[in-house]
Amino acid sequence: MNLAVVFHMISTLTFRAKICICLVCAWCLTTSPLLTAAPPATPLVMTIHSDKTGEVERRENMLIVTPRDGSDAHVVEFPRVFARVQSVSWNDQAKSPLELQSEPQRWSVRWKSVPVGATSIEITFAEPPLLESETNPIRADGDGSFTLHAYQATTWGEKLRYEPQMHKNTVGYWTNLADSATWRLQLDQPGEFNVGVLQGCGAGQGGSEAKLTIAKNNDVIETLSFDTLDTGHFQNFLWRHLGKINVNESGELALTITATKIQKAALMDVRAITLTRLTAKR
Repeated sequence: MNLAVVFHMISTLTFRAKICICLVCAWCLTTSPLLTAAPPATPLVMTIHSDKTGEVERRENMLIVTPRDGSDAHVVEFPRVFARVQSVSWNDQAKSPLELQSEPQRWSVRWKSVPVGATSIEITFAEPPLLESETNPIRADGDGSFTLHAYQATTWGEKLRYEPQMHKNTVGYWTNLADSATWRLQLDQPGEFNVGVLQGCGAGQGGSEAKLTIAKNNDVIETLSFDTLDTGHFQNFLWRHLGKINVNESGELALTITATKIQKAALMDVRAITLTRLTAKR
């Protein structure tokens, strides 16, 4: 149907019919998700840190680290962010070495000298680098299963942290029995799940004991105990099936891994956890 036919059909309508059509069109426009969707709650361009050593600005999937003129610290520290690092370089692509380091709650980038012409350091990420206060519970895939990445974990304790270096990308430094890691998830429907973990463990370091718990409002509703596997190196990651869990609650839940026995130096490194739904999602 071409526009001439459409206009002819409209011209034959009564005045009242035309008014009704206008009202319907106006309602459709004002209720369209494209027009009524709330603006994003997290500004993706903002300064996340500033002190005497430098400034750190977030721009979409990047952090721009600008050292202060005259500062001889050769380091800028900033709050830990929740995202996977893809590259770290000077803004003019100079090859002068840079070192990204991580502590449980703070990260830092260090250098020995600033290349001629360079003014800032660019850290690129696979997703927007969010502060902890900006993160949301992880939602399920289309089939109701979950993939929980290391960068999405909140770590608790003295040593445990997310290690963002590209060859690591893991929850690591699991040397203290009291340390733990938690992933927040939003479960819309209870069900049974297969549990998998992508873990690494150094040669001779296997045989530690850990437990995975699911809790709602700090009340544990499911527990799964397992032993760690020696994979030959902490960054030699292997998928393992840990067992099944039956989650009979919905809403916001917390999945936490804690150590119950550390056999030698460290428990393990964890790059990802999967919860594969076994019961059909309705």
